[in-house]
Amino acid sequence: MNPLFAIAIGAAIGFLGMRYGRKGLSSKTVNSARDAGEGALRQGYASAEKTLRSAAVSGLSTVEKASSSLRQRLDPDEPEAEDAPSSEPEPVKKPRRRAAAPKSDP
Repeated sequence: MNPLFAIAIGAAIGFLGMRYGRKGLSSKTVNSARDAGEGALRQGYASAEKTLRSAAVSGLSTVEKASSSLRQRLDPDEPEAEDAPSSEPEPVKKPRRRAAAPKSDP
């Protein structure tokens, strides 16, 4: 449905442009309208940038809180700070060798 609106708006702007173009608008009027349009676009851009940035910050903080709560659920005994080294190093485990399969004689 959006393409229909775009076509209708384009047709209306084209009609108005042809109508006022024939009347011979002065360049001052055209320049002032262009400047007003540029100002409105800049304001819209700044507003969109601010909204997008706040949405990104909100989303990242939500992800951070969710990951923190999931981490606590999975490891409830683990302390909050991951930076603190433990007092005892964990022993290094060697991988087990698999037992050799019994050889079958044909």
